[in-house]
Amino acid sequence: MLLADYFASLDIDWLKDYEILGVEKEVKFKLDEYDFIGYIDLLLRDKRDNKIIIIDHKSSEYPFKQNGEVKKNSLQGFELYKKQMYLYCHAVYQMYGEFPKEITWNHFKDGGKFATIQFSKDDYDKTIKWFKDTLKIIESENEYEPTQDYFYCHNLCNFRSSCEYKNMQEQVNT
Repeated sequence: MLLADYFASLDIDWLKDYEILGVEKEVKFKLDEYDFIGYIDLLLRDKRDNKIIIIDHKSSEYPFKQNGEVKKNSLQGFELYKKQMYLYCHAVYQMYGEFPKEITWNHFKDGGKFATIQFSKDDYDKTIKWFKDTLKIIESENEYEPTQDYFYCHNLCNFRSSCEYKNMQEQVNT
């Protein structure tokens, strides 16, 4: 299913209980001395309890089994998506003075199945620590080994036209 087809047929009646705070909302936030910019796909305030919800649209497979556990083949991606969303929670806190009540992923390729987790201060704290530790590692590095992912390298990377690693990968494959 194409994303455009999904949104063209989307029933948005469920939004009546929400105030839309932003769509593709640019959020600027600070972590220690570093400035960051992110884009939250959909930021809502629930009119029933006045709490904030972050929604991110994902083309990946719905990650949960019927019993609520994360599928083994989805675990790595889910953990990375969760870290991304907790960084957005940091931005939301800086902008609104409160953390979201929940984080939701809209898996539009699975017919718009929503995967929702409740905000966890413990998971948030672990993500912020991971992010700070990652920044320290980046600062201490002099050499950067590429992580080659076909889809990312050929479609999303800002350097895909000039990347020496992409060109080397293409030469090996021919």
